[in-house]
Amino acid sequence: MNKLQKVWLLIFLCISLYIGFHPPYHVNLPANRTGVNSFMGYGYINALPEGVPTALKGRTSIDYKLLALHIAIISIICGTGYLVTTLFLGKKSNNLTSRYINDKKLNLESALSINKNIANQSVEEITNKFTKKLVSISFTCASLYMENEPHSNLSSDHFLLVSEEYIWLYLQITDRLASDVSDKRDKFMDRILNYLPGIFINEAKTMCSNKTNEKFNNPIWEKEFRNNYNSRMVKYAEYKELVSEKSKPPAGTLLWEFSKIICSITNKINPADNIKIIDICVNGLKQLDINKTIAMIR
Repeated sequence: MNKLQKVWLLIFLCISLYIGFHPPYHVNLPANRTGVNSFMGYGYINALPEGVPTALKGRTSIDYKLLALHIAIISIICGTGYLVTTLFLGKKSNNLTSRYINDKKLNLESALSINKNIANQSVEEITNKFTKKLVSISFTCASLYMENEPHSNLSSDHFLLVSEEYIWLYLQITDRLASDVSDKRDKFMDRILNYLPGIFINEAKTMCSNKTNEKFNNPIWEKEFRNNYNSRMVKYAEYKELVSEKSKPPAGTLLWEFSKIICSITNKINPADNIKIIDICVNGLKQLDINKTIAMIR
């Protein structure tokens, strides 16, 4: 349940409690000689109906039918708001990410028509350049998401962790797209992992040149870095769909669950942040152009 949905539930709860403590009530005098009750109008607690003497205050009673009607109206309004919010967020997230699916479906046949000079590069050169590009784009994505953070915080653990998460996501997608490379797939991914720690450190020092990076001098760091990769690859493998189908909620899809991890790191649990993270991710994928690199190593 996202923040806006919780707001609607909170509004309904608050109004319901208010109505419960301040129900509509009326003055209904006992039957007169003709056997007809004398209705004196509606009011609220501590506010008698207009024209009713204060002496009759003790003869008031709650109108439960009107109270139920009020609660029903509030339920309809808040329920409609809750539903509209849910559909709007799901549709917006779908629109942002479905563009990538439509534009970037695996099409290795057309990618094989790349320039011969590029195709003649060695697998080592191709992998090294791809890894540098992947890391650079991931750091850029982290910067775009955290653009409102003070500059002094750019080298914080939050920034590095967000950069890492973009790397792990892009590697998960790369691994999926590389499944058609058959026997070269494992070697390709292994080469990336060999280059990755050193390139990550260089990029981190460039982005955070005004801060010390003592953590990178710790021999345990690279081991933890690889463990983080293994952990994320296992977790992300659970989400088979990159994005949700039209009109379906985004929960349980790769990009949405990835955005939730970023939000938990930065402690910004807000649907708008999820959408911003995914939008940045999709733009990064377009720049990374994974299919082109895969075609080059076939």
